[in-house]
Amino acid sequence: GVGQVYSVALRTGVGPVFFAVSYHAYLPALFSGRDWVEGNSKLEVTRSVGQLSGPAIAGFLIQLVGAAHAIWVDAGSYVVSVASLFAIRRPEPRPSPGRDQERTGFWPEMREGIQIVLSNPTLWKIGGSTATVHLGSSVFQAVFLIFLCRNLHLSPSVVGVFFAVAAGGGVLGAVLAGAVARRLGLGVTLLVSIVVGGLALLAIPLAVYVAATIPALLIAGFVAFFAGPLYTINSVSLRQAITPDRMQGRVNATNRTLVWGTIPFAFLVGGLMGSTLGVVATMRLGAAVATLSGLWILAGPVHVKELPNAIH
Repeated sequence: GVGQVYSVALRTGVGPVFFAVSYHAYLPALFSGRDWVEGNSKLEVTRSVGQLSGPAIAGFLIQLVGAAHAIWVDAGSYVVSVASLFAIRRPEPRPSPGRDQERTGFWPEMREGIQIVLSNPTLWKIGGSTATVHLGSSVFQAVFLIFLCRNLHLSPSVVGVFFAVAAGGGVLGAVLAGAVARRLGLGVTLLVSIVVGGLALLAIPLAVYVAATIPALLIAGFVAFFAGPLYTINSVSLRQAITPDRMQGRVNATNRTLVWGTIPFAFLVGGLMGSTLGVVATMRLGAAVATLSGLWILAGPVHVKELPNAIH
């Protein structure tokens, strides 16, 4: 079952693919449908906290015991991760009878996952939106560090402060994702988070033109990272709710292929554009593409008020 994949997943190479597909498919077995937003929020909080604290801990360990020994501590963290996964006692439901009994093999199951996504307007619009967000943000990220170091002439310590503050925004966004969706409605939250996050990215290059460069940069980064989990948590929860239990893994794998497939292309394009059009122009274009991904939400999911009843 997908739960067993957890124990062998690593965070390098092929491992993250198995892990990401598996844990999103396994989560619905741990919570009832109305708790999926909360469950995804808690997972995102732990990820954001790790992102926030990891570099600081690493720097401390390198100074304390040296880089080589710090790697041993990192390796030990994987052991703790595997142990925590084995501590999960909730059994994974057996797949219900259906087409799985008639179709066996990788290719038929992959085709079925693709068909489910393409036949459901909400699923493929969420996938299109997320892919477009990643396309634009990856073009932006391809030249972002160059912008911070060459255009703004920031020191490494200030760059570190920026990412720490931005990650703090991510933690807050993950904590408030459910509350914001209940207040605004699920579909509106998806749209607002995309627009706010995209506008924050568009504001970052403007830091060149203001006197208070660093405060403006920190505020824009905080807002951009705050908006990210609002979209991610609620879109994943909606996708899980409208996907049959037995198809969770296949739908997630199809979505991951669609979304993550844009990233290598976007980084290549971002690098080429940065060399020809300039760093600031590339960042603006990437941010604009990320913002325009909200059109996918306007085309359908914006009208969703709350999570529908789960499909079993």
